[in-house]
Amino acid sequence: MTETHHKEVSVLIPVHNAMPYLEECLRSIDGQSLHPRHMEVILVDDGSTDGSTEEIRRWVSCRPHSRAIFRKTPSGGPSRPRNEALARAEGRYVFFLDADDLLGPEALERMLRMAKCHDSDVVVGKMVGMGRGVSKKAFKQTGKVDLHQSEVYRSLSPQKLVRRGFLTDRKIIFDENFWYGEDQIFMADLYLSGASIAVVGDYDCYYIRAREDGGNTTRRSRTIDESVGHIEVLLDMVREKVETPSRRAHLMVKHFRELFENTFLPGLREGNPELREEVWERCSSLFIEYWSDEMGKNFSAFHAFLSHLIREGRKELCEELAARGDEVRDGEELLEGGRVYRRFPFFRDGRSGVPDHVFDVTDRLLLRIRTTSLWWRGETLCAGGISYIDRLPTGNQKMAIVFRHRETGEEHVVPARTEATPELNAVHLGRPWDHGSAGWLLELAPENLDLLTSAAPGVWDAHLSVSAEGVVKEKRLPGPKENEVIAFLGPKVTGGAASMGVVLPYITDRGKFSIRVEKNIKEFGVSAVLSEASWQGDRLLIEGTVTVPGTFPARRTGELILRRRARGVAPTPGNIFSRIFTLRRNHPMEDQRREEIRLPCSMSPDSASGRADETILLFRSEVDGKRLAEFPHSAVVDCFLGVANGDGPELEGRMRSRLPEGEPSVLGAGRVLDATGQPTFATPYRSRGGYFCLDVGGVSFPLKDQLHLCLRSAGESSRRKPRISLGFAGFLERDVHLEFTSETGTRALFSEFSSPMVGTSDEVCSCFSERFGRSPILFLDSRDGVNLGGDHRGKIKISFSGDPNGSAVFLPIGEVPEVSCGSESRGNLPGARAVTQVTPT
Repeated sequence: MTETHHKEVSVLIPVHNAMPYLEECLRSIDGQSLHPRHMEVILVDDGSTDGSTEEIRRWVSCRPHSRAIFRKTPSGGPSRPRNEALARAEGRYVFFLDADDLLGPEALERMLRMAKCHDSDVVVGKMVGMGRGVSKKAFKQTGKVDLHQSEVYRSLSPQKLVRRGFLTDRKIIFDENFWYGEDQIFMADLYLSGASIAVVGDYDCYYIRAREDGGNTTRRSRTIDESVGHIEVLLDMVREKVETPSRRAHLMVKHFRELFENTFLPGLREGNPELREEVWERCSSLFIEYWSDEMGKNFSAFHAFLSHLIREGRKELCEELAARGDEVRDGEELLEGGRVYRRFPFFRDGRSGVPDHVFDVTDRLLLRIRTTSLWWRGETLCAGGISYIDRLPTGNQKMAIVFRHRETGEEHVVPARTEATPELNAVHLGRPWDHGSAGWLLELAPENLDLLTSAAPGVWDAHLSVSAEGVVKEKRLPGPKENEVIAFLGPKVTGGAASMGVVLPYITDRGKFSIRVEKNIKEFGVSAVLSEASWQGDRLLIEGTVTVPGTFPARRTGELILRRRARGVAPTPGNIFSRIFTLRRNHPMEDQRREEIRLPCSMSPDSASGRADETILLFRSEVDGKRLAEFPHSAVVDCFLGVANGDGPELEGRMRSRLPEGEPSVLGAGRVLDATGQPTFATPYRSRGGYFCLDVGGVSFPLKDQLHLCLRSAGESSRRKPRISLGFAGFLERDVHLEFTSETGTRALFSEFSSPMVGTSDEVCSCFSERFGRSPILFLDSRDGVNLGGDHRGKIKISFSGDPNGSAVFLPIGEVPEVSCGSESRGNLPGARAVTQVTPT
């Protein structure tokens, strides 16, 4: 098998008179972080006469991963050279690179990584214009995207990473009948054939150049047929392959924009009447055939106005607009009767007869909102920001926050106070914009909150309603961004006896502001954070901090709640609510042993807490290991903290670990606990979601992964009688049995070990210090070596009196002095090897 069979990327470069830009292009390939053995480069010289041919020969001659194809006669466009390169490519992916453009140093590596991560057929790398414009919207996202829910269709140039098999399976190649727009036809066919798409939007992958010598293919003069022909193909392709009208309109708008700017308006400025007639016929026929009302909202106001004239057959008006140039695009506004009109040419001129609704842009005006702060001020919820309607003055602007119940639709309107914002006054398009009163301040007083708590519990979404010059706009209220001020948004208990409830302001996953209202305040959580979990003998010491809403009196008592997790339920939070509310489910077939254990928890004020709207307490509790045996033999136990206010309701919250979220990890060595005549093994750990849990019975952290073996060589004799040390993560108040089993039989080993010692790893054996730290361990050592009877492979069986089989653990030993610890790892070092199989949530 040749090396090219292993290539990940084939870089395909059509070349026609590209000097001196070709040299810089090739240097950008040499500078790629992706190793050359993972790529091949295929250059197709399309009849160059400027020295490009010699540069290609020179470059290819000293790069084994590259090859060249030479054409004597120019094909007249990039389609044929690209197809020839594609036919010879052997990489899993292909990348189309133009000879006058550049790649970012990490472009291929990043795009390849993105393709593999999302199993993508197409990866769109962020493009940067060098003297020419590119669409920024196409690259706003990073990761997997949907064609119809993103702006990726704005980028139809072929400089993408494409899975070669996707092209060959669907027989997608460049149409050689086109030299202009052929790349758009190729990419549209690719997108609309169901390709999965990903975007690298956080790195400048591709630098696309406008050549100073005007040598770009797109700058060549074109006939009307060459300018319109590819758009006709594209519109027909979209209509055929996209069934949903709204999605079809979203894609077609791009092609109509190009038709407006590159063909229709320039063509109507031509002095030749016959040419202008041809432009009108070809372009207007496309509007008549493909236009839908869905497209109007995706056009600019000027393009929508122009499209109306085209569909109405007003050729003479369109020619007048084209002749007047860009000055007609931004007509002044007229405010009248709560509507806004753009005074484009022919507005109420008495001769054109164009109706007013064509100039009406009220629905196009955008409501701009930014929330800059959100905080509790005592019992009042406050929020502030700025808002205005595009192009409308704010002098008489009125604003209000509309809280709308997500399920019932009930509304409560709270007026917002107007704040001065002189810094927003600006001059745009030669006209002053009065945005000096765009600030708003919301003060949601207790009486307003009572209106929410007296209604049905649930979520109230906040909307901002703005009225200016008779125009009313409403929009979902966003939360502050990361760099704005978001003070502590903990819960508040509010309302009288009949309407008492808990109010929690929060920011949704989409960045919007909402308020959650709960009537059952007992189920409303507190924020508990574990700071230490350590074994003191058979007792687990748990310490940390708990944050309680400041509306509760300071006199509190606490409980540590150990709650068995129902099978198949992982209460890892997905948003702010699930971090606070407890999810309880009972499986009908579950063992009905102990579901919950409540233990006393001491609490004291945290002297570091200085907030008026919250109280931070220090908590401390001890878990008697014998109580854990009350749970089923194999159980995951979630830890909660309950805080009671004298005789008032108890607040409850799940306990988090200070460690960040990520892979589960053990917070302390497990313990073998002698509780009810059977050994129970318990391990404290941090879950994937960052919560503090207990593994009782070795559900995810089995006993075998807490027993560690250390094999220490001592010259040639170590192969006959190796010195073996065993470390146990816990105290065992029962006898330990050790046996060595090999192909020749089984022999007892315990007599060859010293008496068990208890201490830290530093005190008994330093080779265990990395795994156990300074936690106490049970340690056994065979100082004089262990007689393995000449066998070098086998298993050490460890069991405990009273239950020699049920709690037996096997540690396999490989060829001495190699050591195998746990059930998976084997290595050569003469020290402890920790193996932890981590799978819990």
